[in-house]
Amino acid sequence: MLFRDQPSMKYRIRNWFRDLWNKFDAAIFLCMFLSVILRCSMLFYEGDFRWVRVLYSVTIVLCFLRCLQFFYAFPSIGPKVIMIQKMMTDMLPFLAIVLVFVIGFGVAFHANIFPNAPADWSILANVLYFPYFHIFGELFLDNLEGEEVDGCVKNETQKRNGLITPCPEKTPAALSMFLAVYLILTNILLVNLLIAMFSYKFQKVEELSLNAWRLNRLSLVHEYCDRSCLAPPLIIFDHAFRVLRTCCASKHDILLEQKYNAFRWELSPEDCWRLTLFEKNAAEKCLLPAANVSKEINGKWTETHDVDDLARKSLHKINTMTSPFIAGKTASAPTIQDNQNRNDIDTGHETAGDTSVFFLSPIGK
Repeated sequence: MLFRDQPSMKYRIRNWFRDLWNKFDAAIFLCMFLSVILRCSMLFYEGDFRWVRVLYSVTIVLCFLRCLQFFYAFPSIGPKVIMIQKMMTDMLPFLAIVLVFVIGFGVAFHANIFPNAPADWSILANVLYFPYFHIFGELFLDNLEGEEVDGCVKNETQKRNGLITPCPEKTPAALSMFLAVYLILTNILLVNLLIAMFSYKFQKVEELSLNAWRLNRLSLVHEYCDRSCLAPPLIIFDHAFRVLRTCCASKHDILLEQKYNAFRWELSPEDCWRLTLFEKNAAEKCLLPAANVSKEINGKWTETHDVDDLARKSLHKINTMTSPFIAGKTASAPTIQDNQNRNDIDTGHETAGDTSVFFLSPIGK
């Protein structure tokens, strides 16, 4: 952060905290410093070592989670880490909804199972303890039925002193109905809603997994391009060497080093021109397939439109050529009544002719 080519120290610090993994580093450093300070203070003052052990445990967990960034270098595992990050951002607002149900039903359960519990901070833990594990199938039916556990007492005086764990009391049947309603709302409704949200986010990230992996791999390369190859605590020697080299180097050496830095922020006019050409070529390669598809669709549409026009013209030409013939046939085509009348006329004419011949023949003779 101190040796990067960026405008100001304020901008460097703000840009450094934008990265999630840098926030992990800050949390690791804070927990480590607190645990070391508490551990050293126990040499002079007597204290409880449990809190120091808890801070050490949190620190080691964060250190292992910090190793997930190294998976960005692998194309098969890197997108999965990105999916975990996206799902975590969706899960945090969802936990606020779950917390409403957990606290509401937790107070109801604790008030009926331990009605005379001492007023201390253990009440808050018990209120969250039972309904939280109800979500995962742990129902604590023994406590609902009022069965005694080891080390508990039913003496009200001892329970109010808070020195001994109070025994659970047998709850009414209404609490079992509360438990049934709570399980329906959480195990069936909320859990399935969370699974559906995760499925949608998985499909959405899966479509852009390759591009997201490339971007995160670039950020990983950018981060480690100027890091030391030494591991802590030996890294302090590399930092001291860099500070001395920066203080002793001339302005020409600093500018020369920045010139050959692939991740520099300030570019020369020649580099800006080359970068502009590169961006134009990349944009053309990105937009060319879409333009070809659009052109192909337009070509097929034009071809279909031309074929449709040709078919319409051919049909119109056929109708024009055949319309007089069809009209003549229609005018000359005899109907059934006309045919019958014509047959009647022809039959009568032939009959009359034959009769005239028959009657006129003797006269002629």
